[in-house]
Amino acid sequence: MAKKKNIRVLSENGAKKSAKETPISMSMALLDKKIVAMSVFLIIILGFIVYANTLNGGFLWDDYYLVSENLRIRSLLNIPKIFTENVGAGALENYHAYRPVQTASFALDYSLWKLDVFGYHLTNILLHIFAALSFYWLINLIYARNNIALFASLLFLVHPIHTEAVAYISGRADPLSAVFMLLCLIFYIKSLDAERPAAGAVVMLTYALALFSRESSLILPFLILLYHFAFKKEFKLRRFLPVAGMALLYIILRVTVFESLLTHIDDSSTLLQRIPGFFVALANYLRLLVFPFSLHMEYGQKLFLWTYPAVALGMVLMIALIIMAFKIKKGGNIVFFSFFWFLISLIPVSNIYPLNAYMAEHWLYVPSMGMFLLAGKAIDHFFREKKYMIFVTVGFAVTLLFYSAVTFRMNSYWANPYKFYLRLISYVKDSEKAYNNLGVILAQKKDYAGALEYFNRALSINPSWEEAYFNLGKAYR
Repeated sequence: MAKKKNIRVLSENGAKKSAKETPISMSMALLDKKIVAMSVFLIIILGFIVYANTLNGGFLWDDYYLVSENLRIRSLLNIPKIFTENVGAGALENYHAYRPVQTASFALDYSLWKLDVFGYHLTNILLHIFAALSFYWLINLIYARNNIALFASLLFLVHPIHTEAVAYISGRADPLSAVFMLLCLIFYIKSLDAERPAAGAVVMLTYALALFSRESSLILPFLILLYHFAFKKEFKLRRFLPVAGMALLYIILRVTVFESLLTHIDDSSTLLQRIPGFFVALANYLRLLVFPFSLHMEYGQKLFLWTYPAVALGMVLMIALIIMAFKIKKGGNIVFFSFFWFLISLIPVSNIYPLNAYMAEHWLYVPSMGMFLLAGKAIDHFFREKKYMIFVTVGFAVTLLFYSAVTFRMNSYWANPYKFYLRLISYVKDSEKAYNNLGVILAQKKDYAGALEYFNRALSINPSWEEAYFNLGKAYR
């Protein structure tokens, strides 16, 4: 029997137990219940405060096709049909994306709120809070250190990089799939410790829901293997096979019934041409996690030469992360786990398979958890030193306040479609969709001269776009 390694935890009465910092799977019962309750309360309250200004935001971008014009969500009786179609079928749009749980959640919203945006935004906020709580639960399950779990989950909760996934109604697929992925991993870990048939059933259910929420959930079996390798947990094939088998069944379903595993994009580039873009994206992602400025949509299907400076920077950063992860592994497996969670979770959006952009901020929703866990570990390390405790407390509070303020400001753009599109074209000059949507907004306000200008700009970028011609004709009329 393997020697049991100690870990610094809080007992039921809150007393500290000194020991080595080797992560092991432990029960939440080892943590002070009052501290856990206070942590959960803080996460919930802060989540609502930071995203409160999104509640009355309007529909924008894909919200029209996925929600307001989607006839399929108008009745819960359509849910069986939803599981046989792509996400845009209800609005006669072909997205080549199969996310029936996301569409079903819109149907549930419609049954409660009709087309009142308040309810849809409320659901997004709740899902984001649930994701942060699940993240908090997972960290405490594998490490039993409340401080690390709280620091990491709070950073995840308020960071501006997630505004696209939370403030944008159609961004719901990210928090929805994240919640189910985290719950699946939590109950998978629980099922390893004892014969728990109920836990095994929850694992299968949550993974199925994750896959039907977003395609990138296919990466979960690799994150499970990472857990076993990083924390040297006994690998039980009978526990892992059902998860791997479900992933295989999903792949077969997608390539046979829906004829494509991932979202199909018309792209003639080669893998060798797309790979440099991943390294550019990696460098940008790491920058945005620290300095979340110039956030926007529409990064585009750009191709980069291998000689582009940001490509070299991204390669150096990736190699450095891998080397550091293996070098520090002996001293703390949670560091290894954090680094590789980040890198492995980026694989589905690395453009190995052509996607509609070389990077997107909402693609960081799950990968960012690895870096926030690493940050939580670093903060806790200094927090436990009495001479640094005050400085760390103040510094962490200031960081949370700063990220919350940036998120709150970004939410104000998402809540106002006109401001959103104007800001977008200040970053993306060739976004024909943004110009067209600005024209629609002005036409609705009967500013037809302004609308004509934007429709013509959209057509100057894409002269064959039928929708812009249609809108232009209506404006002239």
